[in-house]
Amino acid sequence: MTIREADVAAMRGRALLSADGDPGLDHVTLTGRSILLASLLAGHGLARGDVVAVLAEESTRVYELLVGVRRAGLVLMVVDPSHTLEQSAFAINTSGAKVVVAAHAQADLAQALVPLTPYIRARFGLDVEFPEHRSLQLARSSAPVRVSDGAASGTLHHIIGPSGRPIELRLPDPVDDEVGRSQAEELTGEHVVGVATVLVESAPMLTPVAAQIGTMVLAAGGTVAVPRTATGVEVLRTAFAVDATLLHLTADAAAEIADLPPDRVLRLTPPDLAGVVVDGDGCALGVRSALAGLWGSRVRVVEPGYLVPVDPFAPADSDCSVTHAEI
Repeated sequence: MTIREADVAAMRGRALLSADGDPGLDHVTLTGRSILLASLLAGHGLARGDVVAVLAEESTRVYELLVGVRRAGLVLMVVDPSHTLEQSAFAINTSGAKVVVAAHAQADLAQALVPLTPYIRARFGLDVEFPEHRSLQLARSSAPVRVSDGAASGTLHHIIGPSGRPIELRLPDPVDDEVGRSQAEELTGEHVVGVATVLVESAPMLTPVAAQIGTMVLAAGGTVAVPRTATGVEVLRTAFAVDATLLHLTADAAAEIADLPPDRVLRLTPPDLAGVVVDGDGCALGVRSALAGLWGSRVRVVEPGYLVPVDPFAPADSDCSVTHAEI
């Protein structure tokens, strides 16, 4: 069945229902893929309210596209495949769309639209690559986000170690363990972490601050996203794409953000950002002051020395141990 504009609202509901009931499209998978997609779209300079045009049949991949587009704050415009080439080009051009996504079944139409839609910044094949259109699946796999799903209390999954491989990290439980609760308070102060928390970490490595704040968010049922490159700009772009409520910045990322034009930082600041945790190790006073000027009381600088060190060589039965595992 081809998608028509009247179907979009119904699709939105079906996407959410499928995420809850379809074992092939579980909620965590849909969330992770949509976050990657949102980050990919943001990488083309799209702002909230910009239009993404789609030529496709209703499918699981379209559900992912719909959720990712909505997560990025963008508008999905469905181009009716029954329209003529000229009608489709007119619809895309007058909508101001900047990205076109087409299923392989619509490849001929999508390729014919290329010379007629000169303002499109990026063109993707929804399921495969074809001429003038990069495979959305391949492009999404290189998007600058890793997402962590919920896990058992006190266990942090999908953190990327120095070798680039996923690892599993066990830490003091921030809910049931006294040491864990103390460290959670040191990290976020009065900020309450819960299921609605979306943390963006700038440190995929095993630093004490990154590990503790990550496991704290996951133990509370929240979500953790990590940029593949931990630059200040990528952290902000990722945070904006996933609607982050909490940021963790290394000293290097904090310094890069402090050097950016303030108006650019504020444009990339998620509207619901409630806290910014900064790794105090190596963070200069000038950088701390600059961040406070940007985000005020939401900034909290944490000295790693106040936390229990994370020992990557600790025995497996230790409260702070690292187990390498392919996930």
